[in-house]
Amino acid sequence: MNDKKGQFFCGRTKALNWLRRHVFDTGKDPYPSPVLLVHGDDGIGKSALVQQFLHAYAGSDGGHDAINFAWKGHMRITSIASFAQMLLRTGSSAFPGLEENRDLLHMDIKGPQQDSESGSGSVMGNTYTIDGSSRESGVQSGQIGGEEETILADVFISKLAGWLKSGKLGSGLELETLLRLIFVFDAFETYPTPVKSWLGHYLFPALEQDPGIPPMSFILTGSLPWDVSGQADYWQAHPGAFHQFQLDPLSRQECEEWLRAHRVQISLLDTIYEETEGYPARINQVINDKNYLEQRKSAAAESDNPLSQFSAQERRWLHAASMQKGLTLEALQLLLGRIEGTQAFGWLSRHIEFCQVERDSRNEHLLVLSGEMRNLVLRNMTPKVPARHREFMAKVDLMKEIQSKVESVQHRDNLRVLTPLQPFTSDLIREVFQNEA
Repeated sequence: MNDKKGQFFCGRTKALNWLRRHVFDTGKDPYPSPVLLVHGDDGIGKSALVQQFLHAYAGSDGGHDAINFAWKGHMRITSIASFAQMLLRTGSSAFPGLEENRDLLHMDIKGPQQDSESGSGSVMGNTYTIDGSSRESGVQSGQIGGEEETILADVFISKLAGWLKSGKLGSGLELETLLRLIFVFDAFETYPTPVKSWLGHYLFPALEQDPGIPPMSFILTGSLPWDVSGQADYWQAHPGAFHQFQLDPLSRQECEEWLRAHRVQISLLDTIYEETEGYPARINQVINDKNYLEQRKSAAAESDNPLSQFSAQERRWLHAASMQKGLTLEALQLLLGRIEGTQAFGWLSRHIEFCQVERDSRNEHLLVLSGEMRNLVLRNMTPKVPARHREFMAKVDLMKEIQSKVESVQHRDNLRVLTPLQPFTSDLIREVFQNEA
């Protein structure tokens, strides 16, 4: 299928059906406002999936009526009020009455402002700082009453309610009886902690408690699942309201469908699938590179590769394991990501015919690829996937630098926990490092 921009989209039927079921088919669901997480690696197509869902199922073309508020891309904003302003401006609906009255969503919070396109993450106001402290606001405390975050949630809802009332149907029914409200927060784990807390602790409950607001769904994207990322901690909802979906790479058949849609020679399928590993972002990149396609037309057939007995994922794991004579579980997690690195370590350690597990000087498990297998992998994989090889080399250098500065494995793991958190305060650092920092 093609989206509004003419870009090809395929291979995500299961994921689209999952989103449609949890967003629209919630009549018997005791939790009418689900929080959905689509997670997976960078370039796997999370953002594209959600945008395709909004286009295909959450508009007039898909037969479901919805109002969408979508923040696209990573969060670089430093103000909760700025975020609220810009999120309101993304409001859209297929109903003409609402589209004609989008100016009602304008939220005027006084303070220094910079011009910016919606969703860019640039600062639009300074009412709230990144650490959650407040500065002078254009909202007077006597107008609504309560703390600053509560006031901001109330102002947001009042703007939304006014917009909804502007789109009454001729029969007298109001839009909230017919629509579903969909909030999309792309790359949610990158948002500043105060913004995530405001969304889950203030805006989400306030929206649920307002009788004039239609049924809602919150769609988040991120690289990690709930139990690893801790994103669910920001949402004050019953555990049954949370649902997650892991987005996997495209299959070989789906990659072939992609190539046919772009009229790329199918003879290049194995080469392209090997190098992109089924990641849509990588597929788009290579099929739009004419020089790349010309260079690959003379590539050897897959059957000529002595590693063809392994899947593309297993070849990636072998490639990562060959980067040094011995790799720890921590090193593989850095090269491949925490979840896949753990899977790779387990798979490699079971294949004793070409790999063995030893213990290093610190008594950590060390994965050692046999010299013959390591040479075979490097000889075949380095020229076949040069971009991946350079990425692995850069990560190995980074790993060595980190290990030289933070010797403790436990402290390095704590550092990875700390990195997504904002702000970096001395108390928080001491807590994470158990008062040893």
